[in-house]
Amino acid sequence: MSEAQAIVLPSGYEDEFVNAVEEDLLCSICHLALKEAVQTGKCGHRFCMQCLDEHFRRLKLKGKPLNCPVDRNILIRDKDIFPDKATDRKILSFIIKCPLEGCQWTGELRSKTSHQAKCRKVLLSCSQRCGAVIARQEISTHIEKECPLSMISCPYDHMGCPAKVHRKEVESHLQTALRLHLDLACARLRDTQGRLNDTQVQLNDTKAQLGNLQKEFKETTRELEKKIHAVLEKKAQYSEGNCHNHYGSFTWRIDDFNKLLESAKSNEITHIESSPFYSCGYKCKLQMNPNGFSNGKGTHLSLYLVMMRGENDATLEWPFRKTVIITLIDQQDTDNSKQNIVESFHVPHPERDPRLLEQLKRPVSVQNSSRFGYNKFVSHKALQERRYIADDAILIQVAFT
Repeated sequence: MSEAQAIVLPSGYEDEFVNAVEEDLLCSICHLALKEAVQTGKCGHRFCMQCLDEHFRRLKLKGKPLNCPVDRNILIRDKDIFPDKATDRKILSFIIKCPLEGCQWTGELRSKTSHQAKCRKVLLSCSQRCGAVIARQEISTHIEKECPLSMISCPYDHMGCPAKVHRKEVESHLQTALRLHLDLACARLRDTQGRLNDTQVQLNDTKAQLGNLQKEFKETTRELEKKIHAVLEKKAQYSEGNCHNHYGSFTWRIDDFNKLLESAKSNEITHIESSPFYSCGYKCKLQMNPNGFSNGKGTHLSLYLVMMRGENDATLEWPFRKTVIITLIDQQDTDNSKQNIVESFHVPHPERDPRLLEQLKRPVSVQNSSRFGYNKFVSHKALQERRYIADDAILIQVAFT
């Protein structure tokens, strides 16, 4: 009868357990967690099956009777040794860590094999048999960028070379196909030169078209300026004609008023101005201090008129002496419930109030340096009492008579 083959020890589980394994679940021979646990019937000691088989093999070689490695009790192999399935199940449920560096997996010992079948850190041989051994997660990168046996296109494929060679054979291919690559490069150069010439022709055509468009634009701009000038003249004439009939008003809409008022209270702004307008032929604009000016500061909205140099100044009476009517519109839904705030004043002759002369004289620059109007046009409190503010906007109307 041939001699039984020796078993390489230890045969227990060498895995790293998350929690320490209880002492009675360790093999008394290899001192590792029991693998294929067996137990003696006489003394109750537990061993890995292979560890105990190796112990019995050595005793048999020496011609000694079989005994327990712990207490030397004589054992009958077929009667005193039996599998410990309960212990096997318990140990297989213990949580272990993946033995591969960099892998964060933990799971039951029984799941180790299924984890290793997909673990990205497991070392595998290159599927193209180049001899490289790399981690599973790097296989695709290796094949795509490194493997000498991967088939890749010739570096001159963009010029028309159809060859595909192993990566390790690229240099050899470049040497043997040198003439082909040179011919392809020359053909590509000729094609590029032809397309460059075509592009230059198109560019010249585009420049010519652009020049024509610029001329048309200038002519259109001149025509538009003439039309705008004519409209402004008609507007000034209409405004002056309506003034004689006590009409010709300008309405200023100020949006985002509450935000504007808060900015004025925090000194981010001091005043705002309307766009210039004509009334009775006079060109002017409104100027507002949302948080007031002088004795109206902090409590009132201040409103002023500024005279500006206009196209009709030579035909108008100076200094300015019209009656100015300024109205804060009450934006109620029905006309019969509106309570507009109206202020009007007739400008006295400057000889009676010389301070007005600077404000009312014919402007010699863009606008007069002084303004006239109301420091206390309307109080902040009154603004909130009715619908003077609607959709966060106020409407101010000015007219001359």
